[in-house]
Amino acid sequence: MLPVALLWLAWQSTVLAAAASLALCHAQLPVDPLGRPFLGQCSAAACSIAGPASAVLASKCLKGKPATVAKAGEACMQLIELEQQAAVIEAVLKAFGDKVPKVVLAAVDIVLQAVRWAWWMAAASYVAT
Repeated sequence: MLPVALLWLAWQSTVLAAAASLALCHAQLPVDPLGRPFLGQCSAAACSIAGPASAVLASKCLKGKPATVAKAGEACMQLIELEQQAAVIEAVLKAFGDKVPKVVLAAVDIVLQAVRWAWWMAAASYVAT
């Protein structure tokens, strides 16, 4: 489902070539029994794509329509799940200085989701031990 969403996002805005290549990376992965791609095999490609993709997502997509902002947030969370937190947070923090309040709100929401995800992952690893 997510690769289709990322491809739609790339189609909507012509400057999202980096996000489209991330979607193609997901589209070529085998899927688990629940239909989700094995994200572990995409880490190498995500390392080279994360910086430019998150910069474009933060600078261009957060200024779009609400559906585009939601899909950009999903794409950022996918990059965070691929352990590219530093590149995503660095790009999203630059959006905090934007003049448009909805861009700042969307950036704060992405950072909040990232912190919640990190807390959940830490709690899950603590319970597992």
